[in-house]
Amino acid sequence: MSQESRTSRIHIKRCVELSSLQNEFSSAHNKPESFETSKKISAPQTVHFSEEFESTIPETVDELKTENQKLKKKIAELKRQNSQMKIDFEEKLEKSQKNINQMKKEINFLANINQQFGAENDQLIKNLDPFRKYRIPESISVRSSPGKRVFNNDSEENTKSDGEKNEKDAKNEMKTIIKTINSEFSLNYDQTFTRVNNYEIRRKLIPELQKSLAPKFRPSVTQLTKWLNNIHKSRRATARMRNSGKLLKDLRRVHYICHQN
Repeated sequence: MSQESRTSRIHIKRCVELSSLQNEFSSAHNKPESFETSKKISAPQTVHFSEEFESTIPETVDELKTENQKLKKKIAELKRQNSQMKIDFEEKLEKSQKNINQMKKEINFLANINQQFGAENDQLIKNLDPFRKYRIPESISVRSSPGKRVFNNDSEENTKSDGEKNEKDAKNEMKTIIKTINSEFSLNYDQTFTRVNNYEIRRKLIPELQKSLAPKFRPSVTQLTKWLNNIHKSRRATARMRNSGKLLKDLRRVHYICHQN
């Protein structure tokens, strides 16, 4: 073999060895880098905050707790107000129902009085029926001027005067009876005449008055109701003046005037 051929082979062998070494080095260099990269990716990550932000975390938690307490107190207050509103509503509803019931009773009372008036009116009409056939004689009338007729009503005036006197006597007798009658028949002067309590008292009182006034006086239920109403108004006004102190002042003034005279 010639010297030139041997030299060429040695050069080729060295090139192959050098190329092989470069590949091994490249492979060895790339492998740790790939492993390190995968290790970095698969490793758990930890979040780090700045010291300034970490220092504000406790304050933020305290503020949230304080705000939470405020909200709890506000909710409790709203619940209390809601409960109170419910209680007030129920009380107003109950009061309104009582007023409605009271008005119903007063309406029934007035309807009863109206029925009594109607019954007495019907009875008066029946009592007048027998006299409708009688006509007033012309002899009791005189002509005072043309076109005008004047009736001689002396007997009518006398009858009217007697009726007024009897009514006055009956009223006085009734007042005397009321002063001496049992307390259960006494009207309540702190309440109005049409209140249910006074209506119940009158329903018992009027029959007793009719018994006591008979046979001398025979007033109707309507007349007695009217008289009792007048007495009630007078005594109720006196009671109000007494409660306000005005009546005592008036009595002292009268006493002073009498003393001066």
